[in-house]
Amino acid sequence: AQFGGGLVLTPHTYLLNGATTFTGDLYLNAEGNTDAVFVIKIEGALSTGTYANVILINGARPINVYWLVNGAVSINDYSTIYGSILSQGAINVYTGVAIMVGHSRVLGL
Repeated sequence: AQFGGGLVLTPHTYLLNGATTFTGDLYLNAEGNTDAVFVIKIEGALSTGTYANVILINGARPINVYWLVNGAVSINDYSTIYGSILSQGAINVYTGVAIMVGHSRVLGL
């Protein structure tokens, strides 16, 4: 499945039934609700393109974003991801990656 490319998601649980490639920008729109929760469940591996970005808008907060991946995760160069990533496989983070969870930031070297 292709994911991103300017897609705007509102608070919900989303299910992708296979390996997923995330490219471009993904907007998470909380619609003014700072308690809005986003759950992205992927039944397979997740990989990103270079410079893939999650962009939080209208009150969305990283602490309320969850990535549940039933496979390996590869976050490629210079991507920015918000939320907690729970994976049943390896998690690979490459050069210049930023992962924001709550008020913390994890950087790829």
